Amino acid sequence: MRIIFITREGYNQPGARIRNYGFAKELAKKGLKTEVFSFVDNLGAGAGENDKGFTLRKKLRFSLKGLKELISKKNSVFVVSRFNYHSLPAWLASFIRNNPCVFDMDDWEAREDTGYYSNVIPKSKAEYLTRVFSRRAKLCIAASRYLRDYLARFNKKVYYLPTGVDLKIFKPALSFKNNNKVVFSWHGSINRKEILNYIEFMIECFLAINKKYPFTELWIKGKGMFVKEFFDLIKKYNNPGIKYIPWSPPQTISSYLDGIDVGLFPVLDKTRFNLAKSPVKVFEYMAKKKPVIASKLGEAGYIIKQGLNGFLAATKDEFIYYMEKLIKDPGLRQTLGENAHICVKTEYSLTVLGEKLYKIFLENFK
Repeated sequence: MRIIFITREGYNQPGARIRNYGFAKELAKKGLKTEVFSFVDNLGAGAGENDKGFTLRKKLRFSLKGLKELISKKNSVFVVSRFNYHSLPAWLASFIRNNPCVFDMDDWEAREDTGYYSNVIPKSKAEYLTRVFSRRAKLCIAASRYLRDYLARFNKKVYYLPTGVDLKIFKPALSFKNNNKVVFSWHGSINRKEILNYIEFMIECFLAINKKYPFTELWIKGKGMFVKEFFDLIKKYNNPGIKYIPWSPPQTISSYLDGIDVGLFPVLDKTRFNLAKSPVKVFEYMAKKKPVIASKLGEAGYIIKQGLNGFLAATKDEFIYYMEKLIKDPGLRQTLGENAHICVKTEYSLTVLGEKLYKIFLENFK
């Protein structure tokens, strides 16, 4: 029996790169037959919701192409990543071929403002079909505790499995960074409007400490549909310590992180999207032995142990306080970074999570 990971995303997107290609590789090491079927990489489909040219007609066309390919997959377990247009052909092909489905959810893709008919049935088609798909799955896998609790309402078998990080790629630098500059960093996709608010929040925190510590810098490495608005923010604040680092292939993120001292992860809104996220950026910082200052909201609140492997903050004043604390104490930066790396190595590495996934499949597909 083969295990086929089915995703609408491509390798360059973190969800597919880790939860599909990464997990497939880990399971293959243990002797299981694995395969990744990506609608982007295999079929040439659009990369996601930010591809404005990827119309409904194109989604239907690629759904039919995907269905044709997936029907040919016999004696397989389908691991379907989230719910989107790719899920329907995967479900139909699994029904035709009698292949069991595993529903893997690592993100919230339905509307935030979901209303309900009779206080029961979601008005959001995406959420309604997510519920249907999770009920019909042999089992579900959740990347966050929020998603675990959500899916447990519809399926009795739900396993918690964070996204994690590949320690073979995200290796700590050979020597501790030692210069007079202290660099704070955020990296990721600027593809949601609220992310601009989070970036502005970071900039204002940085400006508060930069006046007192002019040797500090804030690096922001990102891309996305709101990059123009981001550039407007940089012009608005006009501080030479704020550096935009152009986006580059995911394989280069590790070397970029060698140049920073502290990772920032502000999440300001209590939305389903933020609660559902498995924070890949946090894992990457920790793997590189970089201390993290993260919002208490969401999954990071479970991963960061206050004062041991990073800091959790709820307000702007708290972010500024911990930023200053880390500026003043290089030894503390190093200690938190060391502890962060140990935490990731023992709990959130791709190898550890791959072992857990392997046991899940052994338990359910003998």
